[in-house]
Amino acid sequence: MRIIYIRRRFCHGRLALSLVCDINPQHPQALQVAESVVAPIRALPRSHLRECNIRLAKEADAGLQQIATDTVVHASRLPLFPSSPSKPPGANRATLASLPSELRIRILEYTDLSERPRLSDLLDNGFPSNDHVAQFFACWYGTSRCGGSPAIGCFCRRGHAAFSVACKCWVPPVATLFLLSRALCGDARFIFFSSNRFIVFDFRIQFPWELPGFDKCVEGGPIPRYRYPFGRLAASLFLRDMVPQSAVRHLRFLDLIFPPYLPPSWPDAQHPAMQEWWETVEWLRNKISAPALTLRLFVVFVVRRGDTNSPGYSATIAEDEVDTIMGDYTNLLQPATVRWQWLQMAQDALKEHAERYVMGSRYESLYADGRMEPEPDDWYEIFYAYW
Repeated sequence: MRIIYIRRRFCHGRLALSLVCDINPQHPQALQVAESVVAPIRALPRSHLRECNIRLAKEADAGLQQIATDTVVHASRLPLFPSSPSKPPGANRATLASLPSELRIRILEYTDLSERPRLSDLLDNGFPSNDHVAQFFACWYGTSRCGGSPAIGCFCRRGHAAFSVACKCWVPPVATLFLLSRALCGDARFIFFSSNRFIVFDFRIQFPWELPGFDKCVEGGPIPRYRYPFGRLAASLFLRDMVPQSAVRHLRFLDLIFPPYLPPSWPDAQHPAMQEWWETVEWLRNKISAPALTLRLFVVFVVRRGDTNSPGYSATIAEDEVDTIMGDYTNLLQPATVRWQWLQMAQDALKEHAERYVMGSRYESLYADGRMEPEPDDWYEIFYAYW
């Protein structure tokens, strides 16, 4: 009866309808309940509503998400995109899996596997606008895109089983795209891991400058200190457990974000997390494509909530703790250092020049017949092992 009332009282393309019905995705009848909830909306003529926003669960769920998407596409003025092919592939019909790898990769570049900033998302100075940033955080951040979003609830598809044109957030592809076939899985992993920038936060994503327990400190009091709260660095967890081993070589951009841990919050050289980080870097040496990888490490500055001019962080660090923090930075970076080739070449050239100056014409016989330079003494190994 309500749908009949809407059809009679509201002209075509005039009404904006928002629906929130949070269903437990774990319920055995969750999909059936969702279908019954949206059935009256699907009974409306196609594109009858000016705008439609539907949320069927607080948690993200693929099945409920698809029901919400199909309903919104049916009821509002959105182009129809079929969720399944209209005809089954025949013997003479090409499929994605049957195409050459080069064509498959070019096609997959235009899917949600790759998030690339569009030209409209960049400001005149080349920096991303708030609309572009909104794709990775809360959709309310992009005011020009979501300023008119409904106020009865959040319809962001990153965190809910919802669909709304107001949400422009980018969501990584579902796992089914990687499971179509072995060939497509390899191509999809290549596009996903080589085209996207991966940002790994060691503590938290929103407000990454905050320390553990920072939100519980007394106003005007010192910033509390904690031991490093985790058994592993988030970078190790990401590289060892989240990225498939066969896809590690496809990584092109990796940002590691650390909050400004205070002594003794930074894991020292003996901490299990740091030991495991060194093992991870050693494990990566023969698996990554080092010349193609851009690795950036950030230690963000800390401010008190609502006070960007607060000297709380720098004032908290004692003078004798500066060397400790610098040592912790060195422990973090040491396994990832690479000796510059041009520096070694310059040292070798200088060494040869000095030896020729001393040996004169006898220099050529110094390394003749496969002779090698004597091994350095123990002091040399001890010195460089220490530094």
